[in-house]
Amino acid sequence: MKKIIEIIICTMLIGTMILSTFSVSVLSSTDTNIKNNINIKKTKFFRMNDLRSYLLDRVNKYGNEYLNLNKVSKTNGDFLNSRSDWSPWERVSTESTAISTWSSIATDAAGNVYVVWQDDTNYTGCGTNYHIFYKMKPNGGTWTTTEVVSSGSSNDSEYTSIAVEPEGTVHVTWDEYTNTTNDVYYRMKPAGGNWTPTECISLQSCDYSAIASICVDQEGNVHVAMTGMNNNGDSYIYYKMKPAGGNWTTEEIVTYDSTGYPYESSLAVDSNGTLHIAWDEIALPSYIVNIFYKMKPSGGGWTHVEQVSSSNILGMYPSLVIDTDDNVHVTWSDLTPSYFMDIDYRMKSKNGSWSGIETLDLYGFAMKSQISAGSDGSVSVVFDDLGSHYEIYYRTKPMGGDWLNAEVVTDDFNQDAVFPSLAINSSGSAHVTWEDANSDNIYYKHNNNVNVPPETPPAPNGPTAGFIGVIYTFSAATTDPNGDNLFYLFDWGDGTNSSWVGPYSSGVTATVTHAWSVVGVYPVKVKAKDENGAETDWSPTHFISIKAIPILIIKDFKGGRGISAVLTNVGNGTATNITWSIDIIGKHIFHGAHSTGYITSLAPGNSTKIYNTALLLGLGKISINATASCAEGATCSAEGTGFLFMMFVLGVKEPLH
Repeated sequence: MKKIIEIIICTMLIGTMILSTFSVSVLSSTDTNIKNNINIKKTKFFRMNDLRSYLLDRVNKYGNEYLNLNKVSKTNGDFLNSRSDWSPWERVSTESTAISTWSSIATDAAGNVYVVWQDDTNYTGCGTNYHIFYKMKPNGGTWTTTEVVSSGSSNDSEYTSIAVEPEGTVHVTWDEYTNTTNDVYYRMKPAGGNWTPTECISLQSCDYSAIASICVDQEGNVHVAMTGMNNNGDSYIYYKMKPAGGNWTTEEIVTYDSTGYPYESSLAVDSNGTLHIAWDEIALPSYIVNIFYKMKPSGGGWTHVEQVSSSNILGMYPSLVIDTDDNVHVTWSDLTPSYFMDIDYRMKSKNGSWSGIETLDLYGFAMKSQISAGSDGSVSVVFDDLGSHYEIYYRTKPMGGDWLNAEVVTDDFNQDAVFPSLAINSSGSAHVTWEDANSDNIYYKHNNNVNVPPETPPAPNGPTAGFIGVIYTFSAATTDPNGDNLFYLFDWGDGTNSSWVGPYSSGVTATVTHAWSVVGVYPVKVKAKDENGAETDWSPTHFISIKAIPILIIKDFKGGRGISAVLTNVGNGTATNITWSIDIIGKHIFHGAHSTGYITSLAPGNSTKIYNTALLLGLGKISINATASCAEGATCSAEGTGFLFMMFVLGVKEPLH
């Protein structure tokens, strides 16, 4: 069945990318009944690899057209080259000589890595049809020899999925397709043991069962969701469970209220035993594909359907994971009418609220993603994306934070890398598999979850001189190799510091203020730490010279033959290069209305007399305005009144404060 519906999706993908938004109206105008069309095509045989290769070829073709349109690269954040803690790539499918594709990866609590994939190599006499191959890599060890999981089958075995319990018990599902039917099979390998006999877990009520998604809960119960088609040609997502040590339950219809054609699902279980599932579904008659979601509390029934994506053309390849706080995270591929193919993301918090849709890819032509959760509450995603060629990218979202910059996982891989799979182990290390664009081999990399400290910041920016009690601004910025958010600590050199300020995004400038209370030359320095606690060394020192600040006042206006006043420095610093002025304002001022003077310095607590130096001559009421300022920036002014009779000033009043 998956081959049939993938043909529809493939047709839609090609059509939409050629015709853009017009394609939807073309598809929706078809007179062909979709159910009858599926019933007719059920008798035809399509190998999964043939279909996926065709899809990839077509996507690459239109991906090149996307590049030829000179689209501006997306700016979700700069991407980094592969971090130093990513291992060199390794070829997993070393015993394979034919096509290896569609890998699925998992880890256990001890850090061992498990990989399954489909392969048409005639390995150990299994035949040239597709089989499910398996390998394990012990923590710190080397890959085991390939094992054929689907041995004994004469049919093509495809679309495999793996789940591993903490102690190392492995659970694998896959499809087997013939000209007349499609079934889902299951095997288990206990930790340290051998593979159990193959079980057919197909749906009793369906002609076709396909595309299984598998997970295991904390009690060792195995949960499987799969697509099924009944005798009427209707497709649904079904669910089955195998209790630890027990037998498979009868299937349940998950999408009983669906009005379209559900296709591929992704299933996960949280710490309370609640099941969560996302799937893509073809709507009729529009042929638009979107992502939908349901949950099933332990002991309860499936909730009503919720739409996750808002695609106008095609949303496919859902991937769902639960974090340590039981929040739900979903990624998927979304085709737009503008030749973009995005990786989109949403989170559903434990209280039931969905976040807005975020786009995670860099260039805008990404095909497939997988999301995984870490034990620290973070989630990580891998996806393939077409820049100059296809690369595998990796991004992490810390608990409660934003998505960090993307890393290029395959920067040392000289071929197009596509269709990644991701697992995060208990120590937080990421393990990634992918295939080359020709589907010839499966490759692998991991990182060691090494948190690299930020770069040591340069000396803080700020003034080099100042005065006691005045607030001054300082700033600093640095970058973090992991793209982590940063905090800054400024040491003011006076026995105090700023405390940690932040968080700031990597490369964003932090700004703080400080005032000193004692004269001196102070060494100001700064350090940074990332959100994981890794600190830098102290920066080079920036020196600021703090001086005492003068404070000037004018008082004691006196009259007589002219005007005088007293200028006093009441601050704690010497005032230098003082200029002062006295202005006499009245209707009948004939001479001496403006006088100025200069004082070299005035020590703290000292006073000096200022007076009009020009002969004052006039008659009538006057206003007196005196000002003073110094090189240190201190200024003052004072006003008074009096009566001018010829050259004598009478009735002078003290300055008005």
